[in-house]
Amino acid sequence: MGPIVGQWLRFLEYSVPMRAGQAVQVTVKRVLLDQIVFAPVGLTLFVGSMGVMEGRSRAQIKQKFDDVYWTALKTNWKVWPAIQAANLGVVPHRYRLPFQQTCGIMWNTYLSLLNSRWVGLVGALLTGQAKPGIGAVEEARRCRRPGSPDIGGIGQHDASNASRRVGTSKRHP
Repeated sequence: MGPIVGQWLRFLEYSVPMRAGQAVQVTVKRVLLDQIVFAPVGLTLFVGSMGVMEGRSRAQIKQKFDDVYWTALKTNWKVWPAIQAANLGVVPHRYRLPFQQTCGIMWNTYLSLLNSRWVGLVGALLTGQAKPGIGAVEEARRCRRPGSPDIGGIGQHDASNASRRVGTSKRHP
C-alpha cells in the first residue's frame, strides 16, 4: 500500500494546496477528502486482496466484505481522522508517508485481527471485559463467529479429521 498511499498524499498536497492563514481549513478539507474517498477504497482493496490471497471464491469474498467492511470503516472513522489531522497539518511533507505507514502498522494489525475474527477478543481485552492470559483464548472462542476456525488449537473439523486419520493409519514394523 505504500506506493498507493504516497501517490494519494501527493494528490492531496496538490489538489488542496496549503495557503497562508488557512492551515486549519486546508487540513480539515484534506482529512475529509481522505476519509470520504481513500478510506473506503483502501478498505475495499484490503478485504478483496485478503480474500484472493486466502483462495476464497467471489461469493466468499462478498460474504467477508459483508462481515468486515462496515465495522472496519466505522472504526477507521474513529481512529484515522485524528491521525491524518496531525499528519496533514503538523508533520513536515517529507515525513508524512513514514508517519502514516508507522501508524498503519497498528491499523493493519487491527484489520488482520478483524479479518481472522479475533476482534471480539481484542475488543474484550481493550475494554477490560477479558484479562490477558489463558482465559483470553477462551474469551476468543466465545467471541468468534460461527463457522470461523477454532483459536489456539485444532478446530472441531480438523480434530475429527485427525482422529479419522489416526484410526485408519497403517503402522509399519
